Amino acid sequence: MLIDIDDLKKQLNSTVASEVLEAEKEAIALLEQGNLEAADLLISAYAEGAPLIRPDRIKEFKYTKMAADLGSDFCRYWLAKLQHGSKDYAGAIENATRAHAMGIPYAATLLGKMMLAGEGQPAKPLDALQILSDSVDKDENTDAALLIAQVYMEEKVVLRNAQGAYDILQRLAHVFERSAPALRADYLAFKAESIRLGAAPGPGESYEQLIFQAADLGNESAVIARGKLQTDRLDRKLKAEWDAISQFHAMAKKWKMSLKVGVLTGAVTQNRSSLYNNSDGRVGVTNSRVRVLTLVTASGQEFTVTAHRKGTVTTGRRYAVVYVGPHDSDEGVHAMVYNLESGDVIKTLGHPLETYKGGTFQVLFSAAGVVMWLVLSLWFVIMVMDHFTFGSFLLWLVSATVALKLLMWPLTGYKKGLADARAFFETHRDKMM
Repeated sequence: MLIDIDDLKKQLNSTVASEVLEAEKEAIALLEQGNLEAADLLISAYAEGAPLIRPDRIKEFKYTKMAADLGSDFCRYWLAKLQHGSKDYAGAIENATRAHAMGIPYAATLLGKMMLAGEGQPAKPLDALQILSDSVDKDENTDAALLIAQVYMEEKVVLRNAQGAYDILQRLAHVFERSAPALRADYLAFKAESIRLGAAPGPGESYEQLIFQAADLGNESAVIARGKLQTDRLDRKLKAEWDAISQFHAMAKKWKMSLKVGVLTGAVTQNRSSLYNNSDGRVGVTNSRVRVLTLVTASGQEFTVTAHRKGTVTTGRRYAVVYVGPHDSDEGVHAMVYNLESGDVIKTLGHPLETYKGGTFQVLFSAAGVVMWLVLSLWFVIMVMDHFTFGSFLLWLVSATVALKLLMWPLTGYKKGLADARAFFETHRDKMM
């Protein structure tokens, strides 16, 4: 009685147990008679499973071996693959070698992989690369091309050859371009990596372009690389904007704002003592309580900031700390702590312009300020004791206002710098999180 293979396949996938058992018996009988189509049905059923058939590696191996012994070239390769998966490297390399001789492209890839790793025999990297390269040319074997490219870029068994990796992929560009999305994504990602390692790109190609294309097709390593590229682009953009506002003039000096971003890991209140001179010449001591904030940057660097006790801080949140110091230094005094989540500003202790005070201009300006206030004070006393009129008082008030503005003028650049820094954070804080 002739048995239709398609009917047999339907019976093996039936949900009726009796039909499945009968179909399995018939398929085994056909296989024993040398029917390779029946072998394929049984191998697929036990490799992938069916409604009433559970995957069974032992039966899959049994029927694969029977089909290979009956002359199936592909099953000879599949037998090698099953043996390789179970770490029977001696059997795997024997059957992979036989399948390769039968002209199965997949066998060349498996054989080359085992010869590179020294599985089943001593490693033979150059022989393996020759087998893989021949399969690329003869069979347009994309898996072999990807494996060669990987070997050239990893520098584990042969010296790195980024250009060689690019060239082997380019040889099958026409095949990869019409391949399934996952395979094409691997091709684009490998090609991009070869360019990153030094290979000369083809016309219109670039590392970024290829990475973005591979990521769009779902390659995981390309998705990660694309994220890093986007972060780097943003970092460069933000750095350029920060550099544009980071320098200012105050007290006839040039100053620079530096920036650190970190996650708050702790906030401890401490006592702080400071000395001062009394009017009678004796030294006095004042005690105050301050808050020391500990933060950690993305690279793991820990730093501290001393701030007033007022203001709320929350551990685990990201803060931007602005330092102000001389324009030719990256060091400085912390001048602002900005909460990137809430937008709040925490007042810091210390004043950069006081810390770095000195210089002829500052001394002269301070002296001029003292003289100006003495003159205004004397004027006010004379005005009160002599001829106090509304007009004279108004004139004094205008003069005092102008004097105050003049005294505050050297700090204008400092205040504007901090205002620019705060505006920068307000604009970009979501990108700095």
